[in-house]
Amino acid sequence: MLLSSDIVVMVYRVNNDTFEEYGVVNQFTSFVWPEQYIGYGDFTLWAPITEENNDLLQEGHIIWCGDEKAGIIDNIQKECTETGELNYTVTGKTLEVLLKSRTVLNTFYADNEFASSVMRGIVNANCIMPTDTKRKIPWLTIEETEPISSRISTQITGGEVYEALEEIANEQGLGFSIKFDPKNKRLLFSAYSGVDRSVSQDVNDPVILTTDLEDILKSLYTFSSQDYKNIAVVDGEGEGEERKREISGDTTLSGFDRYEMYVDARDVQKQYTDDDGSQHTMTDSQYEAALIQRGNEKLAEQTKYESLEATIRVDDRTQYTLGVDFFCGDIVTVVDERLLCAVDARVTAIEEDVSDKYELVITFGYSTPTLMSRIRKSTK
Repeated sequence: MLLSSDIVVMVYRVNNDTFEEYGVVNQFTSFVWPEQYIGYGDFTLWAPITEENNDLLQEGHIIWCGDEKAGIIDNIQKECTETGELNYTVTGKTLEVLLKSRTVLNTFYADNEFASSVMRGIVNANCIMPTDTKRKIPWLTIEETEPISSRISTQITGGEVYEALEEIANEQGLGFSIKFDPKNKRLLFSAYSGVDRSVSQDVNDPVILTTDLEDILKSLYTFSSQDYKNIAVVDGEGEGEERKREISGDTTLSGFDRYEMYVDARDVQKQYTDDDGSQHTMTDSQYEAALIQRGNEKLAEQTKYESLEATIRVDDRTQYTLGVDFFCGDIVTVVDERLLCAVDARVTAIEEDVSDKYELVITFGYSTPTLMSRIRKSTK
């Protein structure tokens, strides 16, 4: 997080052989910088066209502002306006986008392991220690922390590494990121969980944004269940009546309370070949658990939609400060007495806009497709 209108935009060259600081963008007019709880965000830098900027703002160069996040330039636009102004619009994505450049090449299987460990294992097998060393992402390593979340059993074959991580993270309420560590020349993959600071718990000091204390200046609440599903019928390997089937979700639900979806999981196979070419066969219970996990991941994409958009006071009367009292990934409580609603919501995204004024947009939610709230803060 930048959390300041006085920032330094540094440029690094990082490739297969080089990890070095290249320069500082001394002239820019506006900068929008993201932080996501799950995966990558998009940044935009507007700057005048100068010889110095022309050398710095090149495709593949890395933008870093001094915290743990960095981004890769992937799009450059040059413009000459009617008044003769020469401007760059440079866009890119934070480092997590690197995980979209690798696939789960061979079958990855985890049996009753912590979800965070499974996510690290996927990255290690396909990006850090792959059988084919040409697939290794240079400078990338794993940030080793204590295992978190519940245990899962899963089998993954094909698809992007990023997509596999995203599905597990959404289902388990985890976040993942790639931290930029120029001092030690490392890119650190991390799977982590935010802190629950809502009023629903009694372990941590709660963070409550409320109209009662004039934290919220204006707001808009929306609820939708049009895409909601709570039962997944998961079909695995086999044909016809011999095809293996499992049910994910709350199987006690019936009648009007039951919302089913179908999941074709024939790619989940009882017999599989792992990364080193070894043949394996899952037990019946292991295979059933893998199918149920696939269903749970798909259900996590079909949750109810609840949103609260609000403008938040940012002067000295503000009770809680982002980056001090709560952080990206944390769960806080938002109460709007005027709209008669209160929600416990996770900080899933932060967007900072630095120009002639400083603006901060916070997005709350429980998963990528289910935004809980969008909070806008701005200062002149």
